[in-house]
Amino acid sequence: MTDPEAEDYDPCIQKMSDVLETCTNYAPKDFNTLITPHMQNNFSTIFQNIDGNKTNFDAFSLELERISTKFQIIGLAETNISAEESHVYQLEGYNSFYQSKHINKAKGTGVAIYVNKNLNAVVNDNLSWVTKNLETLFVTLQHSEPLHIGVLYRPPSGDSTEALNEIRKIVEMCPKKNVYILGDFNINMHDDKSSKLVDDFENIIFGLGDYLKINPIPSFTDYLPTSIPSSIYLRECDCQEIMGIISELKNGKSSDIPIHVVKKSSTVIVPYLVKYFNSCMIDGYFPRELKTGRISPIYKKEDEQLLENYRPVSTLPVFGKILEKVIYSRLYSFLISKGLINENQFGFRKGHSTSNALNYSVEHIESLLAQKQHVLGIFIDLSKAFDTIDHRKLLAKL
Repeated sequence: MTDPEAEDYDPCIQKMSDVLETCTNYAPKDFNTLITPHMQNNFSTIFQNIDGNKTNFDAFSLELERISTKFQIIGLAETNISAEESHVYQLEGYNSFYQSKHINKAKGTGVAIYVNKNLNAVVNDNLSWVTKNLETLFVTLQHSEPLHIGVLYRPPSGDSTEALNEIRKIVEMCPKKNVYILGDFNINMHDDKSSKLVDDFENIIFGLGDYLKINPIPSFTDYLPTSIPSSIYLRECDCQEIMGIISELKNGKSSDIPIHVVKKSSTVIVPYLVKYFNSCMIDGYFPRELKTGRISPIYKKEDEQLLENYRPVSTLPVFGKILEKVIYSRLYSFLISKGLINENQFGFRKGHSTSNALNYSVEHIESLLAQKQHVLGIFIDLSKAFDTIDHRKLLAKL
């Protein structure tokens, strides 16, 4: 603690001292437990003067790996690399944007922004520039309202007064809301000799206050339909239903028990299956034994030496498939009765096919053209689609 009676007492230094005294060390696990809820519910950023990608990027990326939740924005200064070299310095789960470094500098130059891949971003060229006094890079996030993120770096070798003038110009050019600025301004706030410089800097930064009112980025859950509070009732199955399911199984399909054996013995095993399946539904339990499959790698395309070019095919127990069909019929009826399946969902629905989708599309296009309107179609085919699914989002939607 400092002495308030001392002649050289500085309230700012006292405040910093108080903050440091209350700091707490956290183990990575405890730190993650503490910050994860805040990072999941708020817009999260981190800034680092990395002092050279070539020497410090790997260490920085390892530190980020220790944090269980990804930041939405990562800002870097003093990357000391050109935009052409940026492909070497990638972070998993992020898209990178690099500003060209100053042409006459090998060190003390270069800014970058990493944007979480869940967000769409484009560079704002009007606010991104490189001078000997200031380096900036701005991106705009496609949000319900556009969100503008900027990284600023003032090289100490530049003219500080000119740098502030350039910062002031950038602030004037910025949109009037939803602006977020990270950076290393290299201004000593405690230097009495630079009091005017400090005052000017504070006026610029505090003037950003109205710009920094940021609407939270919506979660994917905001776009989901309202949940249905009704409970689903799983009615009991009977011998007739199970016999019908077995009769529809295709002979020759890969199975732990040959399908033709199951069909020939159906009159004997069905009563036991009915009792077993009804017990499972009453207890709300799907037996582990019925969902344990045998995985076989099936080659798809390209390099046969790469594991990602093989499709894992799981052979599941045939009795598990029968129980799935029993539950599917009840779940499907419930979803239809509650109107939870979109009328334009043509895949994986009985009585619907690609022909229905094609007919709907043609009729929709012809109707709009008849009204003298423009029609735009976007068709997406995801490579390795299942691998791109965020399982947390899938479970939340279910």
